Amino acid sequence: MEWISVKDRLPETGVPVLICNPYWDYGVVANYAGKNVWMDTWHQRMTYTPTYWMPLPEPPK
Repeated sequence: MEWISVKDRLPETGVPVLICNPYWDYGVVANYAGKNVWMDTWHQRMTYTPTYWMPLPEPPK
């Protein structure tokens, strides 16, 4: 999978994705809520905006 720039495309609203920005050394799971609002896994509005995202991989069987 490749990282997708938020400038190129945003994920579907409410779908968990892996996000990152240049200030982090790691990815974070979050979802796009629309209108430039991102929510973390605790359903809290994020105070920072990711620059890239990618779909989560399929879970193991």
